[in-house]
Amino acid sequence: MISSMEHEHAVRERGYEVRLKEMEDISQKSTAELRLLLTAQQKATNRWKEETKVLTETTEARISKLKSYLSQQKLCNQELIAQLELANNEVIEDEKLMTEYQKHINRLQMRLSRAEQRAATASQKLSTLTTWKRKATSLKELENI
Repeated sequence: MISSMEHEHAVRERGYEVRLKEMEDISQKSTAELRLLLTAQQKATNRWKEETKVLTETTEARISKLKSYLSQQKLCNQELIAQLELANNEVIEDEKLMTEYQKHINRLQMRLSRAEQRAATASQKLSTLTTWKRKATSLKELENI
C-alpha cells in the first residue's frame, strides 16, 4: 500500500511537473508575444511621435507664414484706407470747387444773357435809327428834286 501510494504520489508529482513545465512554456511564449507586441507598439508610438512632430512643425511653419501674410495684408489695407481717405477728401474739395465754378458759370451766363439782350436792343435801335435815317435821307433827296 505505501508503495502504491508512493507510486501514485510520484505519478501525481510528474503530472504536476509536466503541467508546471507546460505552464512555464506557455508563460514564456506569452511573455515573448507580449514583448513583441510591446516592441511593435513602441515602434508605432515612436513613428507616430515623429509624424506628429513633423506635422506640428509643418503646421507651425504654415501658421507663421499665414500670420506674416495677414500682417502684410493688414498693412496693405491700412495703406489703401489712407489712400481712400485722401481720395475722398480730394473728391470733397473737387465738389466744392465744382459748386463754386458752377455758381461762377451761372453768374457769367446771366451777364452774357443780359449783354446779349442789351446788344439785341441796341441792334434793334440801331436798325430803327438806320431806317429813319434812310427815310430822312430819301425825303431830303425828294425835296431837293
